[in-house]
Amino acid sequence: MRSVSNASLARDFNLIEAVESGNVIGARQCLSDGASPNVRKVVTLTVNTGRWDRTSGPPRTDTSEGESALALAILYGQVDMVSALLEGGSDPNIAIGWQISGLDPWTTENWNKSRWEANWSYPSALALAVGRAGRVTNAEAKPITNWQSDAQSSFKFRINKRGGTPKVVNPSLNADRLLEVSLTPKIEIVTLLIRHGASVSEEILEGTRTLKDRKIHDLLQGHRLGELERQRQRAEEELARRAKEEVARMVESSVELIVSDLRGQLETLEEKLDTQTAHYEHQLKLLHHEIANLKIQLANSTLKQQVIPPTPIKQVRLVRLPYTPREGDEIELDIGQEVFVHLEYVDGWGRGLNVTTGVLGFFPMDCVSETAIGTTTLSVAQRTASLDRPVVNANERSPTPPALPVRPPRIVFSPGRAEVGKR
Repeated sequence: MRSVSNASLARDFNLIEAVESGNVIGARQCLSDGASPNVRKVVTLTVNTGRWDRTSGPPRTDTSEGESALALAILYGQVDMVSALLEGGSDPNIAIGWQISGLDPWTTENWNKSRWEANWSYPSALALAVGRAGRVTNAEAKPITNWQSDAQSSFKFRINKRGGTPKVVNPSLNADRLLEVSLTPKIEIVTLLIRHGASVSEEILEGTRTLKDRKIHDLLQGHRLGELERQRQRAEEELARRAKEEVARMVESSVELIVSDLRGQLETLEEKLDTQTAHYEHQLKLLHHEIANLKIQLANSTLKQQVIPPTPIKQVRLVRLPYTPREGDEIELDIGQEVFVHLEYVDGWGRGLNVTTGVLGFFPMDCVSETAIGTTTLSVAQRTASLDRPVVNANERSPTPPALPVRPPRIVFSPGRAEVGKR
């Protein structure tokens, strides 16, 4: 694992050295071999503070990340190198920065306070390429006015010494710690950065108004307008997406409420249905019980009817009411006919022979006289005064006998017979 890590670091630092020497082919080879396209220098500062503090002890050492490969290619104005790095994966929107060490006297206080004297920072590779929107500050984050002015007006930059891992030991002169390079903003480099997705901020665009090459400003302005339009479209799409999600959430919430309400109504209906079902089941049980009782009563009534035998009459009686048969076992009766009554049942029906027609069958007992023919004895009064009375009206001498009363229908049934009133 250690050898792999060392090999990876070696490829990264070789890429830095290829950029500084302008070796585009070597840089492409490093990238092809796996070097990081965003690699930065690693600067090591070593100082013997005991020399100034008059104390003994080992030297103090610190490291800091320096310029990136893309920053170096831009500062050196290497168009082909910038193209190779961008094609290899360098990110044009990563912030660019590096530190420059301080100078003697290297007391412990100075070491702790300002061993890295200057901090260069740019928001992106594009900002560095046009020399705008950069900051140069000291260890206390205060501007280093002269260095920042040089960068803004004359495009003069201070960078670390050459090499992927430069070492700075007890620096006392600028030559011990840095190099000075002059930047020339190039539209070719700016175009490459734009093509690979560099963002154009308002600060960068405004800063390019003072450049000698107006084409750079025009290019960035057109890109900025397009970028703003794309941002607007993305914002609208994002707004539409959020609105859609909100609508979907509201619909889902509404559906959940509706489903919950319907579920509650369904549960209420189920409870009512269960209650009604239980009520009807109870009523059905009562009805079954009542039917069972009625069956028992009917059985008892039938049993009683079956126990009561018909009464033998064996008399000839006179028909006083006509009757038309309704069943096949019944006989027809006409007023004045004679009927031999054999049996009388408790339900008011009799069985016998119509002597006149010779037909045997059942008939209502109310249709025949209550006594046998010839059994009724009438006493005749001796005529006295009526013999001397003149006859005024024949009806007075032979009055019509009163009609026999109709016997009410019986409510007791015989086997196979219905009520007389219902027949």
